[in-house]
Amino acid sequence: MTKSAAIEGEILKPGEPLPAGLPLLPGRPASLKTTNGILREMSTCYRAARAGKLDVQTACRLVYILQGMAKVFEIHEFEKRIEALERR
Repeated sequence: MTKSAAIEGEILKPGEPLPAGLPLLPGRPASLKTTNGILREMSTCYRAARAGKLDVQTACRLVYILQGMAKVFEIHEFEKRIEALERR
């Protein structure tokens, strides 16, 4: 996939590397398996945008995706707790 195709919204195939030139956030990637990890990644986006290392529009898009992930994670946790209570 080319950089322009990625920017236009085409989806990467599994195992396909990111096109060269796409912004990468500084530091070690956070685990997105916990709300704490999602919050950490949001903070990284914010700091990168404030420092001028990441375009603000790109940062907003990434944080929007992370908010959706946090909501799904929250719903999943509630479902697990409800199922545990129903088993009692």
